[in-house]
Amino acid sequence: MGAENFAEQERLMQRLDRKCQEQTERVRDMVREAGRPDLLAEFDQRLRESDLGITGARSTWHSISDAQRRLLILLSNGPASLRRTKGASYDVVSEAGSRATGIRLGTVRNLARRELLEWTGGAFDPEASAAPTERMVFVLKHGRPAPGAHFDGFRP
Repeated sequence: MGAENFAEQERLMQRLDRKCQEQTERVRDMVREAGRPDLLAEFDQRLRESDLGITGARSTWHSISDAQRRLLILLSNGPASLRRTKGASYDVVSEAGSRATGIRLGTVRNLARRELLEWTGGAFDPEASAAPTERMVFVLKHGRPAPGAHFDGFRP
C-alpha cells in the first residue's frame, strides 16, 4: 500500500468546506429575498450554535437518563470523582467525604462512552475510578437548559 497523499486530502477538505459555505450562502440569499429577516437571524443563530458545539451539548444532555444527569450535577458541585466501592457500585467522593453512594457501573460506563467521564483507575483496573472531563463541564454549561427555559426537543 502506498503512502497517504495528505496534500490531496487537504485539497478535498477545502473543496468540501467551500461547497458547504456556498450552499449556506444560497440559503441565506433565498431567505433574504423572501423578506424574512427573522428566519435569517434564527438560521444564523442555529449555525453559530452548531459551530460552537452547543447543539451537540444539548443533544447529549437530552439523550442521557435522569440518573446520569443527577450524577453529572453531583460531580459538578466542587472537586469530586467516582470510586468503585464494592463489586459494581460507585460512590461520588471529594475532600469533604462521600456525597452519593450506590451508583451503578452501567451509569458510569454510559457517561464514559459519551466522554463525559474518564477512567482514572490505572492500567490494571481502569474502572476503579473515574473523573469528570472538560466535555462534561461544557455539556452542563451549554446543554442543560436554565430553570424555566427549554430548547427544541427538550425533555424535562
